[in-house]
Amino acid sequence: MPKSFLQSKMIWWNVLALVVTVAGTTAFQATLPPSWLVYDVAIAAVGNIVLRFITTQPITVSLPSGANTPDPAPR
Repeated sequence: MPKSFLQSKMIWWNVLALVVTVAGTTAFQATLPPSWLVYDVAIAAVGNIVLRFITTQPITVSLPSGANTPDPAPR
């Protein structure tokens, strides 16, 4: 059964990788030593490979099951 994209470790890993990359290349550059920026892409790639091997379920673009969703408006 597919799971919500919000429950995907791979999605959250990539969000984290994006945040670290942006932090290292913008005004937040002082947060990471410049020598670490070289490893940013390599760490993201290795993380994606590892997560791909342990992934067993497809994802869907939906809220997690059981999430509170508003009732549709009456017609």
